[in-house]
Amino acid sequence: MKKFLYRRSSSIILLIGFAIILFVFFKVDPNEWAILVSLLSALISFVYFYQQRKKEELKIFIQLFEKFNKRYDQMNNDLNKIFKKSELNEDDRIKLYDYFNLCGEEYLYYSRGYIFDEVWESWQNGMKYFLKNEQVYKLWKEEEKTKSYYGLKIHL
Repeated sequence: MKKFLYRRSSSIILLIGFAIILFVFFKVDPNEWAILVSLLSALISFVYFYQQRKKEELKIFIQLFEKFNKRYDQMNNDLNKIFKKSELNEDDRIKLYDYFNLCGEEYLYYSRGYIFDEVWESWQNGMKYFLKNEQVYKLWKEEEKTKSYYGLKIHL
């Protein structure tokens, strides 16, 4: 619903504005000015709400983005080393479980509309990169069956 409203906010504003213009253009009866005032109030309220909500969501996005990137940065070197291996040891599996958990959390916030589509696409491309390692892919497919990652599905 949130994405629907945000993507159509300009249309909603234009529609209400157009209704106001029609009322003024057709010289509204003084008894009907209450409707015009109501429409104008609705437009102003919607614009204010929209701007405040966007500011709050941007703050949340920035916090999540920084948190997720910091966690990824801490595991990036290990992931790159694992990627070059043909066999995984227990330590590798533990590190990959941590990475899968990170990916699942990122997906959860993306699916709730807190992560921008462009960012999610980039993160997903990174996930696909690591899944090109046959052992990592095999482990992911086993883990995917557990449904422990908030519905995250990654396919090459």
